[in-house]
Amino acid sequence: MRSGLGISQSVQGFLRKALWMTIFLQWVDATGSWSLRLVKSLYGLLEEISIALGSALAGRQKGGGFPLSETLKQIYFTGTQALLPTFLMGLGIGLFAGLYQNADLQLLGGNQVLARILTQLSVEALGPLVISFLVIARSGTAVASELGSMRVNREIDALRVICIHPYAFLIFPRIFGGSLAVVCLGFVFTFILVLTHCLAIYFSEGVSPVFSFEALIEFWTIGFLFLLLLKYLFSALLIFSISSRQGLAVRRSSSEVPRATSQAVLQCVLAVFVVHSLIFLLQNLEFLVGGHG
Repeated sequence: MRSGLGISQSVQGFLRKALWMTIFLQWVDATGSWSLRLVKSLYGLLEEISIALGSALAGRQKGGGFPLSETLKQIYFTGTQALLPTFLMGLGIGLFAGLYQNADLQLLGGNQVLARILTQLSVEALGPLVISFLVIARSGTAVASELGSMRVNREIDALRVICIHPYAFLIFPRIFGGSLAVVCLGFVFTFILVLTHCLAIYFSEGVSPVFSFEALIEFWTIGFLFLLLLKYLFSALLIFSISSRQGLAVRRSSSEVPRATSQAVLQCVLAVFVVHSLIFLLQNLEFLVGGHG
């Protein structure tokens, strides 16, 4: 009897271990498949960017000229027309950050602590995300739907017939012009946020705006500004590459355009969030592993 009970417990223990091993292997398989799809997607985006750049350079060498008109249109739509919402968001976040400074923060170190918090959260982390989501909502959807409609109406095929490479005339101006506009919007947002923050502290506590500004830029090294530039640039490249790819994926039916647009928005949001999370983890790797002094 006891022997049978021992065997039953051994079997149960073996089955439990086998179950956990199966779950672990399934998790490894799912993680590997997801990682492989992610790598393939990133490779496809890099390939699309390189094709767009190569086709634009090839067209210029053949005397086709730089697609200046399309590039300026993209800069105008993505950058100029988005200045007002960028200004309002920078104003609101800067005003909130400035008024949030109170006696508790001053006890913890005054303006230096607040400057560090503002720099890390508002300027470095929140700013690129806010601008990215704004560009996704405006330009990402517009690029995907426009290219999808052109695909349905055979306008892209017509460009090929007259020996104009679609990537040189359509994709490259959107990626190049959109990326330039996003970087400019990012630094406009940062300027408005910092200016509003300094003025809010001045009117609420009487602290000199010059003193507040100096406390803020104390942490702004060349590496910090370069990393901020890379965040805006990588976000823009992801947004316009994914949106262009989804727009070109439309075949012959106009019903595919809304689906391609929604897919572009979803993939852009996920890509931006993943990239910014990875950058944040790499920045704070020393602190996360316990090496922060």
